[in-house]
Amino acid sequence: MSSLSELKKPFAAQLRDSALGQRWQSLAPRERLALALLALFLLLVLLYLSLWRPAEQGRLAARAAYEQQRSLHAYLQAQAPLARSLASAPGPVSIRRGCRAWSPPARSSRGWWSSDWTAQARVHWR
Repeated sequence: MSSLSELKKPFAAQLRDSALGQRWQSLAPRERLALALLALFLLLVLLYLSLWRPAEQGRLAARAAYEQQRSLHAYLQAQAPLARSLASAPGPVSIRRGCRAWSPPARSSRGWWSSDWTAQARVHWR
């Protein structure tokens, strides 16, 4: 402990001799208390804005992502029997009935084709 107080002595002397330290000492005790409380309030606001608020927003985002994944899992579990029945069906499954596929050449003739869309096809269900 004595080494800590020995380290503080030069800093305390430097603060006492500075213009800010002299200004602080010239203030009335009531003004010093008001400024100290204001500094504490500003420190708490700064801590809230820099630490607590981002952590809270991250927690809320994680909760929303969890709920989304949970609903996706429930949907996939509900669709599992259908997927199993389609996988066990003999022969290829045709998707032609009830849908139409727009191939890249058909889209290019209508002006819907872009060169950066290579090897993509869209399927539209009727």
